[in-house]
Amino acid sequence: MKWIHISALLGLVMASFCFAAENIVVLKTRQALQLSNKGEAKVLKPYVKLLAGDQLLLPETAEVQLVWIDSGRHEIWQGPARLKLLSDAAEESNHKPAAQIKTLPAALRSHLGQVGGTLTSIKQMGGIINVRAVSESDESAAIAEQARKELDADNPSADLFLLQEQWNAQNWSAVYKTLKRLQVLDPRNPELAAVLKHLEQKMAR
Repeated sequence: MKWIHISALLGLVMASFCFAAENIVVLKTRQALQLSNKGEAKVLKPYVKLLAGDQLLLPETAEVQLVWIDSGRHEIWQGPARLKLLSDAAEESNHKPAAQIKTLPAALRSHLGQVGGTLTSIKQMGGIINVRAVSESDESAAIAEQARKELDADNPSADLFLLQEQWNAQNWSAVYKTLKRLQVLDPRNPELAAVLKHLEQKMAR
């Protein structure tokens, strides 16, 4: 009986880890708020990872785009709305449907969960970056180019994928160019503006 109880307990622990996995990424956000368990609201930042069970509040003019990394489910929501995030979709309190539901190409998904950490790392860099010519991976460029053909013109997923590949290769010139392109797609994104400002200060001219 003891072993049965231990096995059941381990099963519950593993299930809780699966439920709590941060498998949801904020692709874009405008004026959306994240609610705490106490109902307190804070501004939702782009590229953060969220948990199933998290709640979002969208005022009248707000919009948020969410991606479930495992499935590639891409939901676009417009306010007013109050969302509860489930493990595979978002649920609106008044059963309002999402503005759009799409699926991201599989090749782009895994990188999305790393973007937030990469941008934080860029902002925390010290010293001067030596910008040198680094050849870009033909395979990565081809994946991004094909994805752009499949996505809406303002969808940043292909460039976020490319940014992560360039970061991994320490290709600073390419990182800078991709950040500038992302800023064109999302000009009011404060995170991109902060990262670009810091990178410009650190790049040796």
